[in-house]
Amino acid sequence: MFSRTAAGLALAVSVALAGCGAPGPRPDPAASPVVATIDGAPIPESAFEDYLAVHLVQDGLEEPLPQGDDDRVRSRLFDDFVAESLLVFEADRRGVTIDDAEIRAWLGEEPDPEPAREKARRRQAARELAGQRLLDAWIRAEAKAHGESPAQDVPAEMASERLVAALRAKYKIELHPEVLPFRYVPEDPPGSPPR
Repeated sequence: MFSRTAAGLALAVSVALAGCGAPGPRPDPAASPVVATIDGAPIPESAFEDYLAVHLVQDGLEEPLPQGDDDRVRSRLFDDFVAESLLVFEADRRGVTIDDAEIRAWLGEEPDPEPAREKARRRQAARELAGQRLLDAWIRAEAKAHGESPAQDVPAEMASERLVAALRAKYKIELHPEVLPFRYVPEDPPGSPPR
């Protein structure tokens, strides 16, 4: 479900960074449409736009995807973003913070020459790092609870899916796909025929 990048995850609620490494205030829903809420906390469209700027790269495509395919790709990215936001919400609730040095180390030395993309990249890196820190702590706690060493744990992707499932059961999630700039296509349930 998640790549290394996506497993790091979205701190859209309040570890959304304004450009450095310090947590910022909760987003103002009036400033950006709300694409989802987690226990009533708004997840702004601007955070999803940052996520797309990092995860949706079409520059290498000779032709754009047909509209239906593009909607499905963006819908799956939205689903991953919401899962990532759950991890970020929990990281924020637990007081996880990320500093500028961690962001620089995660991203490496080459900044994006386009300032707006670089800001989006840095905000997304902070979310990913917060989620990764939460996931690492959860893996250690699960291993300890089962008398195992963290090195014996399940692959990170599987652990991430298990943690997201636990958080989905814990928090009330409301999606607001009507504000998205594409037609949201819900994921097919397992075993259903492809569309």
